[in-house]
Amino acid sequence: GTFEQPEPQFRDADVAPGDEIVVAVGYTPQDVAANADVVERWSLDRAFELSWSSVLISLLVGLLGAGLIWLTYRRAGRDQTTGGATAVASFVPVGDGVSEFRVHGDVRPGHVGTVADERVDPLDVTATLLDLAVRGHLRITELPHEQHGLLDWSLERRPSEAPLATFEAELLDLVVPAGRRTLVSELSDTVAQGIGGVQDALYAEVVDRGWFDSRPDATRSSWRTLGYLAVGVAVVAGIALVAWTHLGLLALVLLAVAAGLVWASDRMPRRTAAGSALLSGLHALAGTLATQPTDQLPPGRELPAVSSLLGYTVVLGSKERWLEALVAADADADAPDPDTLDWYHAPATWHLQDLPASLTQLITALQGRLTGR
Repeated sequence: GTFEQPEPQFRDADVAPGDEIVVAVGYTPQDVAANADVVERWSLDRAFELSWSSVLISLLVGLLGAGLIWLTYRRAGRDQTTGGATAVASFVPVGDGVSEFRVHGDVRPGHVGTVADERVDPLDVTATLLDLAVRGHLRITELPHEQHGLLDWSLERRPSEAPLATFEAELLDLVVPAGRRTLVSELSDTVAQGIGGVQDALYAEVVDRGWFDSRPDATRSSWRTLGYLAVGVAVVAGIALVAWTHLGLLALVLLAVAAGLVWASDRMPRRTAAGSALLSGLHALAGTLATQPTDQLPPGRELPAVSSLLGYTVVLGSKERWLEALVAADADADAPDPDTLDWYHAPATWHLQDLPASLTQLITALQGRLTGR
């Protein structure tokens, strides 16, 4: 084949099935002039040529990049630890075989969810609203509905002397302005304008209380931006490598390392030693809520006792078993209980045994409205 006719043609006769034709083309130095203009033509196979040198360079760069990401995480993203645990809440004995739930250090459900997963998400806001109702700042009223109709609830602000964190006060003002009632079905329009302020206040509070050195969302954003910049550089470098060298494999490795930095950005928020101790305390509390006997509540005060821990079970789990304990405390299962709970009212035919279903639907509706913003 020549430059004008690059496809060589061969003819052969008497070739049996399975036979091979091997063609070798060689040039002697005399056939190529010293001043010949030799041009190497680009092809995808040539750009991604697998040779010992290209594989070794790509492997070394990949290991170096992974090592740098790991070292960066250890220095900037790994939680500080002291080995201790901060008690968030516990069941304190108040009599023979009787204990009650007590929160230590004013750690609220919103704090719990944010420290646990380093994010302020709809579940944290939902648990906060439920806790505010239990603490007397809010009353949730289940509205009458047809048999096959959708459930809806009204949220009513109540006067209370119980102290509020900044994010809780902002959430109350946003969801239930003073002197007004709000329907859960209308919340998406209400929260759209101000939920960002509630998130900011909660992020600021977990920093002010010493659980994080900086806001987790700002830390994620900074590292993610750096990761995207690294992806951009890797793409430009990769195009150059593929276009002008045989190191296309190295281009893929560079892109993988940059993508690894983007992946690591979500893991960069760093808890302080106090934050790590609180996280250990949250794990202990989750285990306690899952194993604590539910029949050791103060007699006659079962309803407020169980109510006080519901917000924590929303973010830590075990909600169902404590709702069952609340239902079991109903002294008269046949009589309706529309206003037995101070913080949750319902239609006249409602019973405490309906609370698990009502509360599950309320939590789902609140999260949907908050997520739908």
